[in-house]
Amino acid sequence: MRKTMYAVAAVLGRACAIVLCGLGWLYFRVLNRVRINGERMFPRGAIFYSNHQNIIDGFLINMGIIGFPRMIRDKATLPYSMVTRRYDERLPRLRWLFRALRLVSVQVGGPADKRREVNEAVNQFFVERLRSGERVLIFPEGRLPVDGSLGEFYPGAARLALMSGAPVVPVALRGTAQLIPSRGCVPRVGKNVVVTIGTPLTFEQMEKPGKEEINAITRALRARLEELLNAP
Repeated sequence: MRKTMYAVAAVLGRACAIVLCGLGWLYFRVLNRVRINGERMFPRGAIFYSNHQNIIDGFLINMGIIGFPRMIRDKATLPYSMVTRRYDERLPRLRWLFRALRLVSVQVGGPADKRREVNEAVNQFFVERLRSGERVLIFPEGRLPVDGSLGEFYPGAARLALMSGAPVVPVALRGTAQLIPSRGCVPRVGKNVVVTIGTPLTFEQMEKPGKEEINAITRALRARLEELLNAP
């Protein structure tokens, strides 16, 4: 009986995810004007990383560019991405939907030991998913910048790239800050958004990368994304 319930929940969750992604695609690609520059290949087993301008940036990349409509045929098309654990805890009844949308909760605050334990488990999960051909989306800034400029990067994306050996695809977003105003909650329409997708970057795999290697790759990832953001 329990297996049947889980199976039904999985089917319903996937159906809801397809509907939501379809609505997201409609909003981004029809009600707004999204121009995509650069590469349009989305390799399997790749890490996608982007600058962060708006709370819906992840939905734009997952629903409006990579996931839909490809995910109708293959659920593995939709990348895994992160949601802070506080949302997971505040909205327990939506966990099934988070799973369907491939949102993985990470620990931001709290005791350092707990944060390290949870995030190491998430990192290992992503490594396994990447090695099996899944995609992962990361926002290395970790937060929305106050002035819209590219902020400093946390080392998570670089660490994951080194541990997995996966190709890393930079995605530069321009114009998404205007989709939902910082002091509002109603999505706007008729806005221009530019998405520039760079060629994949590759780094030598390291089972236990050191701080020096991680910091060097973090700087390289940020520099490449900054180039794309400043490109005409």
